Amino acid sequence: MQLTENFSLAEMIKSETALRQGLENVPGEIEIQNLKMLCEQVLQPLRDAYQRGIKVNSGFRHPDVNAAVGGSRTSDIVEVKQLILKFLELQITISQNTLQNIFSLLNLF
Repeated sequence: MQLTENFSLAEMIKSETALRQGLENVPGEIEIQNLKMLCEQVLQPLRDAYQRGIKVNSGFRHPDVNAAVGGSRTSDIVEVKQLILKFLELQITISQNTLQNIFSLLNLF
């Protein structure tokens, strides 16, 4: 399922830990809507503005996958309120709200 021109649901939920441990990393409908909004409002405008690829390392973690990687039980990544990505050779962990605030200030969307 494509969420935007350059971002797919498969890319957002890919998890090496889930694959290794045989865990399902399947978001519910609300999480899919949040991922779509994140892609539409943050990632795609960022990619379009800089014409550079963005590698999403973690866009969603099912609670079982989050536990397997040692994540906090209250981790924002479970509810798609945090994103871990690689952009311009930087590893970035940043909240969705912070990303939206930054790009709103830059008038990118």
